[in-house]
Amino acid sequence: MKKLFALFLLLTTACVASAKSVVFTLSDNSKVYYLLGGEKNPVMKFVDGNLVVNTDTYEISNIKNFVISDEDDPTVIKAIAKAANSFDGKSLIVGAEAKDVKVFDASGVEVEASIVAGEGTTTVNLSNNKKGVYVVRVGNTSFKVMKK
Repeated sequence: MKKLFALFLLLTTACVASAKSVVFTLSDNSKVYYLLGGEKNPVMKFVDGNLVVNTDTYEISNIKNFVISDEDDPTVIKAIAKAANSFDGKSLIVGAEAKDVKVFDASGVEVEASIVAGEGTTTVNLSNNKKGVYVVRVGNTSFKVMKK
């Protein structure tokens, strides 16, 4: 159920932002592209702890991150987020100053987090949160992060 909520947020963000593709970066840094809005959109589901996209199966632990791209050319990744973003395992740093920031656990419950916005960035500190998957919504953009 928790993973389905994260997938729902991913697909909702894609639809709202008129995205053209979902790009998964795997743990070996290879990238996998799935185009959106064509004749046949990818079907994503969770089966036995794996993410299944169409006929491709990925272990959740092997997915390093994903972005929703507004380009349909998989050789050009232009993320919808306005600037560079990073996650060091404790803090998500978003390259945009935002006032509307919310953090949700994988079950969709809003949780507390230290949020500091200023000087063109927003830092969401998850160091006091327990291990797990979090969805951080900054304005109209959502990020999925895994705190280990």
